[in-house]
Formats: sequence, structure tokens, C-alpha cells
Amino acid sequence: MKDLSIIMVGYTKEDGNFHYDYKHKVVWTDLEISNNTFQTNIPCTTINKDGTIKERKYLKITTKELIYEELTSLLISIYYIKKDKSDLKYKDKIKLKELKALKTYYEKYIDKQNLITLTYTKETAKKMEELNKINYINKDFNKELVSSVYDNILSDINSQINRIERKKKKFRIKQTERYTFNKITNLLKQDYEKQKEDFILKEKELKEKIKEFEILFKDNSQLKLDLQTLKRKQQRINLNNFREKAAFFLLENGITINTKH
Repeated sequence: MKDLSIIMVGYTKEDGNFHYDYKHKVVWTDLEISNNTFQTNIPCTTINKDGTIKERKYLKITTKELIYEELTSLLISIYYIKKDKSDLKYKDKIKLKELKALKTYYEKYIDKQNLITLTYTKETAKKMEELNKINYINKDFNKELVSSVYDNILSDINSQINRIERKKKKFRIKQTERYTFNKITNLLKQDYEKQKEDFILKEKELKEKIKEFEILFKDNSQLKLDLQTLKRKQQRINLNNFREKAAFFLLENGITINTKH
């Protein structure tokens, strides 16, 4: 059985032996997960002697094993992102600095309403000259178009900034951490929903058995005790705050997640 307490990170092969850069000791909080097994997308196919497929199945493993796999993938990804020599090039750094300065200037000094008014005045003056009129109301002026152009310029500046930011190691690591957090959150949610289903089913079975014993005048005291024990167990565990539990699990393993977004 796989050891779920240690994750080996950053291995190299020398003289036929694997050497790891470091070992991560997994801190397991009380996640209140079950021993139920869940189907993965890992094929587990039985092959006949002639090479044909006998039975096609998918591997089923526990939530704890699935969480371990996600944490392993995350730590290895972070290791190689940090090891990657490529980060922002000099040109990217200069461009990013200029774009951020441009965005600050644009948002602070380019007033949308003032731009609309100036554009209207200029277009109307040109039209008055063409028509040789002193007073003219420019009903053809497209205010929405000017407003849209303003928004599109700001949007383009933001898009260029984001494209460069995505090249940063820090950004790539945060994106990977967020992805793992969402995966672990969904794993906990899946496990907790299955626990609730099992509880409801078990509770129903015990209640039906108690009624059956009553009809047959059998002693159902043990069944009633089992039902009370089941209810107490269900009340003791919290199967709702799976986001907070996922975040706390990662925190104890050195990964900080902002759960507010």
C-alpha cells in the first residue's frame, strides 16, 4: 500500500538510483473523509492471453489517495516552475512597466465624459463649416461609439499587462495552487455528499428494521441504540465547510489560498 505520509519531490537518476531534492511530510488534518472508493479516469483493464481486452474498468481509490495525488502533482509542479530559468525577459519588464504607467495615466487623466464632449464639439464644428451654419445640433453623433472606444483602449492595456504577468513564475505558481485547491474542494464535496447519502440510507434501514421487530414483538433495543449512535456520529462531523477544510489542509502543507475569490 502506498505511503501517504511522504511526497518525494525533484528526483534525478544517478548510477541507476533515484535521488530526491527533498521529501515533504504530508500534514493530514481531520478532513472527516470516508473510506469510500471513487472511480478515477485511470484505466484498469484486464487483458486476455491473446492480447484482447477481457474487461475494461477504471481504478477506484479513496478520497485520501486522490487528495494525496493532487498535492503531489502541485508540489512537483511548483518545484519545476521555480527551477525553470525562464522568467520575464528584459523587454517584457520594460513593456510591463510602461503599460502599468500608461494605465495609471489613462485612468487618472483621460476623462471619458470630457472625451465625449470634445469629440462632439470637434465633429459638430466640422459639420457646421460644411453646412455653413452657425447653430447646429449634431443628431448623428454616436456617443456610444466614443465611449466604447475609450473602454476598448483600457481593456487592451489590461489584456497586454495580463499576458506579460502570466509569464511570471509567481503568477504560474498561484494559478497552479488555485487549480489544486478547486480539485481538492470538489473531492471533499464528493466524499461528503456520499457520506450523507450513506447516512440517510443506513438511517432508513435501521428505522425499517426497528418497525419490523416491533411488529414481530422482537427485542429492538440494540437497533435503537445503533440508530442513536449513528445520529450522534452524524451530528459530530461537519460536512459543509469543505472549502475551508481544503484551504486549511493546503495551508498546513505550506500553500496559502485566498478563499475569498
